[in-house]
Amino acid sequence: MFNLLNIRNSKRGYSIKNIRQNAMAPYPLIPFHRRGKLCAFTLAEVLITLVIVGVIAALTVPTLIAKYTEQQTVTAVKKFYSEISQAYNAAIAKNGPTDTWELVYGGESAEKLLNILAPHLRIMNRCGAAGANGKCFGDATYKTLNPNVNWFLGNPGTYGSYASARLDNGFVFWTWANNCNMNVGSTEKLQHTCGAIGVDINGYKKPNALGKDTFYFWVTKNAIVPIGSRFDTEHPLDTYCNRSDAGGNNGYACAAWIIEKGNMDYLHQDVHW
Repeated sequence: MFNLLNIRNSKRGYSIKNIRQNAMAPYPLIPFHRRGKLCAFTLAEVLITLVIVGVIAALTVPTLIAKYTEQQTVTAVKKFYSEISQAYNAAIAKNGPTDTWELVYGGESAEKLLNILAPHLRIMNRCGAAGANGKCFGDATYKTLNPNVNWFLGNPGTYGSYASARLDNGFVFWTWANNCNMNVGSTEKLQHTCGAIGVDINGYKKPNALGKDTFYFWVTKNAIVPIGSRFDTEHPLDTYCNRSDAGGNNGYACAAWIIEKGNMDYLHQDVHW
């Protein structure tokens, strides 16, 4: 009986030894040489899996890229703020208080302000007179934070009251000057404003839009202050960093949010101090 069972099972690929081994295996009573066939996926299963992976990637990758881009922007804005603040403090140490620089409204004073800051910055080239767009701005028409609205200046290179330059890290910035009698807020830091500085953190590259790659800072007697800070009454955050506002200067006030909060949440929801 034993031999007969052994012979019959041997013809089918079994033996007493195999039966004992199969009893302990994940696939009992199935010959070893057949098991591999049961582990493979069908073509349909592979295709379904690839489709699911593709759908998940399509949903998540754009969000991850957007978050990464926003974080890069935050880092760049903070870097410029640090560099321009250090240059401003060095200029005051060398030339005395800002209200003694004899700044007034207009292109000549904007150029003067740039000249005072220049020795303390790594300037690659000056952009020349207003309208010399090719050196710094290209021919781009800048947008506000609302993509359906053009910034009323067109781009900073077309505005006669600005003086502009490119830094060696790619930042393009421009100065605007005024006498130091302008108060733009209720705190001491926002008193005696002597002008403003704008920056496009990536030069020619898009999106060329306020609040996205273009940001503004006050030049006050006391410090460089991001426009849109908590006590800024000239350009309050709620109005000038509002994704749905159709105003021609919407986006002016987003620098303060980035410096204080370290994010660009205003692109996705209404934000308030």
